Amino acid sequence: MKKNYVLIILNLFFCAALFSQGTWTPKLSLPGNGRQYGTAFSIGTKGYITCGADCFSAACYKNDLWEWDQVTNAWTQMANFPGTARIGAVSFSIGTKGYAGTGNDGAYKKDFYEWDQTNNTWTPKANFPGTARQDAVGFSVDSLGYIGTGKGPGPKIDMYEYHPSSDTWIVKSNFPGTGKYAAVAFSIGNKGYHCTGFQGGTPPYTSELWEWDQSTDAWTQMASLSGAARIYGVGFSIGAKGYVGTGYNVDSIPAEFRDFWEWDQGTNTWTQQANYGYGNVAYGMGFSIGIYGYIMGGGTSSTFSNNLWQWGPTVTSVNENNIAEEISVYPNPSNGKFRIMGMIPIAIGTKTEIEIYDLAGEKIYQSEISEANAEIDLSGNAKGVYAVKINNGGKNYFQRVVVE
Repeated sequence: MKKNYVLIILNLFFCAALFSQGTWTPKLSLPGNGRQYGTAFSIGTKGYITCGADCFSAACYKNDLWEWDQVTNAWTQMANFPGTARIGAVSFSIGTKGYAGTGNDGAYKKDFYEWDQTNNTWTPKANFPGTARQDAVGFSVDSLGYIGTGKGPGPKIDMYEYHPSSDTWIVKSNFPGTGKYAAVAFSIGNKGYHCTGFQGGTPPYTSELWEWDQSTDAWTQMASLSGAARIYGVGFSIGAKGYVGTGYNVDSIPAEFRDFWEWDQGTNTWTQQANYGYGNVAYGMGFSIGIYGYIMGGGTSSTFSNNLWQWGPTVTSVNENNIAEEISVYPNPSNGKFRIMGMIPIAIGTKTEIEIYDLAGEKIYQSEISEANAEIDLSGNAKGVYAVKINNGGKNYFQRVVVE
């Protein structure tokens, strides 16, 4: 059967690419000398770093706020954190707001602040109600935030729930045991997770993983991290998986780690992933955006890193079927509407399907077309990187675009 070839021009809110799993990719380094012992959160396609230190002196404590843009791979300095410069602070995000507080500026702290991404302003909020502390953990579930454990001076067991709408704190169930600090935390669905940390006693470091259920306010011990016990590691979540890596153990040689582990909520099992791309570090900062996780900074007892590394699927442009002419996207980046242009063969009597995927790998759109100039409007979706798949007669065509 003879095939007719036509030019397809599609109005798309979209990006195309093929994803491969589990690799580390360096991104633009944070300006400056490096950073240990800070805190990080993410909002939309942006990651944020604040507090910490860039040398081994209290004079080097920081209160600056830096924004990293996943779309442009660029750092921008934002309004300074309004509290004193400090280390060991904690943070989380809810909607378009970031929250940070506690820590140590030479004394333990309990002040707490809200940052508004829309207008780049900080607002003081109700102080953390527990005793002043550093090295706590923080995470958010839906519209609520949580801070717990830490040291001030000894290991703490308490946990509190923050309500942004009323600027109030509510006491929640204590963390089981004798308390911990320098642990990592992440959330999946309506569950919060607390892993590794310093607990005192023998041995002083732990690899335990504990799950906290928001609906029941109950703690349940899960499978321990398969790697070594540690403190001052990094944790974040992507979809239904939690990730823990790097960190410190005085009995290890070297004392800092670079191993990286994935925990599956569905099976309660750990799987080792590719080692952290930069090397052995502790005191780093972690966050996730879409299907990607990030580790920034950290270092050793003698070095400071300002490196930012991305973990997750590698996005690559694909010519799966040796397309004769390259498919182009214009404009790219776009504001949400754009055209994918290219010579794509449409065979008479065959179907041509358009599928659109977000960074989480979720299909957000599917349509069948039978003529050129088909229009698709997905401008209500979030900013970021998207993948388009055009299937015609069993042949797939891919392209990618950035939506700002």
